[in-house]
Amino acid sequence: ASSLDQRQFHPLRAELAPMASMGSSRRLLLLLLGALTGGARGVTDGCAQEGCPSMSDGDIAALLQSRSSHHAVPTAPSFAERGAPVCFSGLQTVGEYLTCLASVPIEPARRDCALDIIFEQLRSLYTYSDLIENSMDHNAVLPPGIALDVHPMELGRELSQTEKELRKETSAGSLALKLTAMFGKLQDAHTGLYVNPLFHTKISPPFTIDVKLDPVTKDMQLVVVEAASWSPKTLEGKTIRFINERDPLEYFLEVASITGIDRSPGTRLNRYLRGQTLRSVPPKDGGKFTVTLEGGGHLESHAVEWMVTVPEDACGLDDDARICLKDEQSSGYCEDMAERMQRCFTYNPTFDRMVDLFKHLGQPDIRCSAGGTLASQAAASAARGAGQEGPRVPGAGQEGPRVPLSPLAPKDPPPGETPETPVVVEELVSKSRRRSSAAGDEYIQVVKAVDGSCYALKVDRGNGTFASVLKITSFGPFSDILPCAEAAVDLAAEVSGGRLILDVIGNGGGYVSSGYNLNNYLYANMPGTRMPEAHESCEWYDFPKNDPLTWFVNLGERGLPDLADQAHPQVYIAALAERMERSVEAFGLDPEYFGRARKAGMLQ
Repeated sequence: ASSLDQRQFHPLRAELAPMASMGSSRRLLLLLLGALTGGARGVTDGCAQEGCPSMSDGDIAALLQSRSSHHAVPTAPSFAERGAPVCFSGLQTVGEYLTCLASVPIEPARRDCALDIIFEQLRSLYTYSDLIENSMDHNAVLPPGIALDVHPMELGRELSQTEKELRKETSAGSLALKLTAMFGKLQDAHTGLYVNPLFHTKISPPFTIDVKLDPVTKDMQLVVVEAASWSPKTLEGKTIRFINERDPLEYFLEVASITGIDRSPGTRLNRYLRGQTLRSVPPKDGGKFTVTLEGGGHLESHAVEWMVTVPEDACGLDDDARICLKDEQSSGYCEDMAERMQRCFTYNPTFDRMVDLFKHLGQPDIRCSAGGTLASQAAASAARGAGQEGPRVPGAGQEGPRVPLSPLAPKDPPPGETPETPVVVEELVSKSRRRSSAAGDEYIQVVKAVDGSCYALKVDRGNGTFASVLKITSFGPFSDILPCAEAAVDLAAEVSGGRLILDVIGNGGGYVSSGYNLNNYLYANMPGTRMPEAHESCEWYDFPKNDPLTWFVNLGERGLPDLADQAHPQVYIAALAERMERSVEAFGLDPEYFGRARKAGMLQ
């Protein structure tokens, strides 16, 4: 079946269903044999008249041979004549996967536009702006007696160096892979970069492992649980001693670090052990490693490797962007795979629609970043490279062709896996300071607790003073957090001179509004506060801190204009109506995607 063009089967679907309903596997067999030799209808018609069950296997073979002599199947070029496929779906080695990515080209304007957008966002997001602008001076200094690890922040320098390297990249696939690796270091619940063909690609180890304790030494051991289909089954049940002449725990801690998200190496390893696959970015060793195992009292070594699974629909686009199997290409089909892969990595209808919308609103010079590449220039460059012409924008007044190609930014990613957040209290003082007492009291006293949400804690610092801590384990409804906040504030007034530690380490995320409401509760009535009003406790969460959004905020604070204040009300109304009509037309370019169908209807 792999040697057949799938299009041959489309006319046969109507016949296939009734044959199956008759419960005759022989009829189905004859139907498929007919497809192979080009005579499906004649075969099935004869079968229906003469009765398929009466035909022997020899009769079927003779019929097939007879059909073959009259309906010869064209011979496809040999595998050697075409050369090995560079990109294909299905199971493949890490080397084949990386070779494919490196083969996908990208035009300089396209690359620069993508990088303009990405780094402009990073440099202007509230979350990272301070770290990037002056990251070397943002290492926290903790008070004496507070024993917590502090991670050094050198984000700005790393991003600047990475950007310089990415500006030289000529491959769309390699660019996407490097960006994905970079965002692995930044990723949390709201910061990430998702490129469809990479996001849907899975990288699997040669076997799954489990963590056990040696019954004698009590040392942690990694044991092979299940070998992958491409690995020897004899590996199972044996203890791993070395991988590439390295300690196996060290190796898998490094593998787990690729996933990012968590800052603790142990938490990363726990996350990896739950699924034991990687997405997009392979291990540093190129997927190959030599494992030394112990079993039955002796050591043995095996050369095994990671493998990559690329789905046919990894691009997340239409059927024209399907990534064909290796066998299909070897049989002479999918000869346009190079073009498909370029489209796979550089096509994004969202970007095109945005460019069209702004053109329609009279803003043809929108740029990928402040002072950066013209968005229309990037699209035009990609269109010339692809040799295609897409639909023109109605009313945009643009004469040049437009093709739906855009920088790396695919459809909205699926929600990420939420890490399990154990309800624990961080140790705010070293164990050496822990007090012992006949009464059995601890150095941390829980004053108020809401299960799964928060704690108000009184912490004995071991020097006769106390710290008040509001510990947030999850940002659920603010009604859950408020009792802890009230108790923590009262406690701070009583035992720590009004000073309160707000501890959000390891929180599982939740409602952004709960964080803003907490800000408002803590700061609105504080003497000298910079947040007396509720809206001042909020941010443009997950949005860049830039001039356009500042303009929107000022516009919102200003309120709607009063018609009585206009010197020429009729002129004002006419101009307003013209702008509204233009907005309706612009949103009409794709009202469903922009989510503005209702707004456009109201404006109309």
